[in-house]
This record gives sequence, structure tokens and C-alpha cells, in this order.
Amino acid sequence: MDPRSQSNIRVRTVLSLAASALLALPALLGTGCVSARYAPAKAVPNDAELGARLTDLGAAYETMDVAKITPFYAPDGYELSFDTPLPFSTGGAEHTEVLATLLGKVQSLHVAWAPTFDAWRDGDRAWTNRQFTLTGVTRAGAPFTYQGWQSVVWEKRAGTWLVWYEHFGGGPQLAKAEVAVVPPPPPPAAAPTPAPLKFADVYFDFNRADLRVDQLAALAEDVKFLQADPTLKVVIEGHCDERGGERYNDGLGERRAEAVKGYLVAHGVAADRLQTVSFGKRKPFELGSGEQVWQANRRAHFVLAK
Repeated sequence: MDPRSQSNIRVRTVLSLAASALLALPALLGTGCVSARYAPAKAVPNDAELGARLTDLGAAYETMDVAKITPFYAPDGYELSFDTPLPFSTGGAEHTEVLATLLGKVQSLHVAWAPTFDAWRDGDRAWTNRQFTLTGVTRAGAPFTYQGWQSVVWEKRAGTWLVWYEHFGGGPQLAKAEVAVVPPPPPPAAAPTPAPLKFADVYFDFNRADLRVDQLAALAEDVKFLQADPTLKVVIEGHCDERGGERYNDGLGERRAEAVKGYLVAHGVAADRLQTVSFGKRKPFELGSGEQVWQANRRAHFVLAK
């Protein structure tokens, strides 16, 4: 995968949701009522079975053969997102197309996983979070190094763990090396490529959807981005932490997304440029428990609309 590829972010509405969440957590309702059962997933750091599956996935990528990579992914409902300069894909035929495009830009690739990783299991559903390093050589002969992390929600189907949701983060670190090629003549002068847009996420307090004062500066920056380019259209995703029932969090996530949309509209952004969607607690940005993780997952997140 060429880490210098320009970001091409797309978003896709989830067509089907898992029948049950990975964690069965208390339903924290606005009235203060709490459900009777608390059953967190079991933490299994460095789980041997999941570790072997990750090793095999890395080996499949090293073949650079799309047909050997795609069997690791659920054929229906698979989603993928990046917090990186790499292209964005949402599974199915699009995932295959993006993989073929990226792998077509490199002539060699090596995946090195971190020796340890976090994992949780709950029956036929599991989470893993592991750091990795990619090294290789592009088709143009330039060596590259990419360091990041991969977070995966797995489903076991017919005895085989398949990737159901995948989230990447990290950044490119290009190796400093001279390539023995004759330099081409300089291209004609061209206008500089604008830097990719980086919208600021908006964070919320527990069980709240009102905008915090300390988030207004981030919202003001988002308004500037949207006012600078009237052609931009975005989807505002509402996210929640792991606590509470799935149905309640779906509603809370929608209220958070709508609160951000309301602010943008009030500050001059046309409503028809803004869509909202709630993922509740189903697509966490960080795994685990504790206030630091929960705060990171209580947010409104921007992606460019198709």
C-alpha cells in the first residue's frame, strides 16, 4: 500500500447490524434506571487463535494477491475506515477494487506485527487491537515504511474468524534512500495541491448531547472548512461509549449528530450539505473501558459524503 496516496474518503450507510453487541452492558436511561445484567467481554491479551489469524492475514497481504486476502473478510456487512492518508473503503466489490489499486502500486511488501496485542472475546465475536509496521518498495523503486495500528471486530462463521469491521490509524514515514534511476526532466510548474481537509471531531459529556463550551473552537474550525468550499458535503456521525443499551445509544448518537448539524446551520452552512447518522456504540474509536476510552468514543465525527 503506497502511504503517499492521497486520501479519498467515502462513507457508506450500514445495511445490516449485528444481532447482538459485543458487550452486554447496563442500559443507562435518562430516568436513571439500570438493567440487571453486566457481562463484559473476556479480556484475552495475546490470544493464540486470534494471533495466528492476524499472522495469516499479514502473510496474505505479503502475497499481494487480492484473491488470497479477501477470504479473511466477511462477504456481507464488512466495513473499513482509515484515520490515515490512505484511501477509504467500505467492503464488498469496492474493497476488492481498492485493494487491487493499492497493491498495484508496490512491488514488494512486508508486514511486521507488534509482539503483543490486546484482545477481547465474547462467544463468536471478538475484538483485537495491534500495532504493525509495513515496509516495502513502490513500483517507482522508492522504499517506504508505514507504522500504525489496526483495530478489528471479528465474527466466527463456520469455525473461521472473519473481519467484520476494521479501523486503521497511523501515519506514513518514508525511508530516506537514493534510487539509482535517471531523473526525468522537471515537469511544468503547476499549482500546489491543497492539503487534505481535516475536520475536528466534537466531544460530549456522558449521557449528554448538548454542545460543550470547550468544543466551540473545534466547531468554528469546521465551519471555516465548509464555508471555504461550498461544494463540500459531509456526513456527521454520532458515536457513544460502550455503556448503555444499543437502542438508547442509537438515539443518543443521533441527538449528538443533530446538535452539531444545528450549530453548523446556525452559522451559515446550508442544511442540504449536511447528513447525520448514528452508530451508537457499535463503532468505537478506542477499545477497552475507563473514562479515557469512554471520552474518546463520545463524539461526533465528520466524513465526506459521496
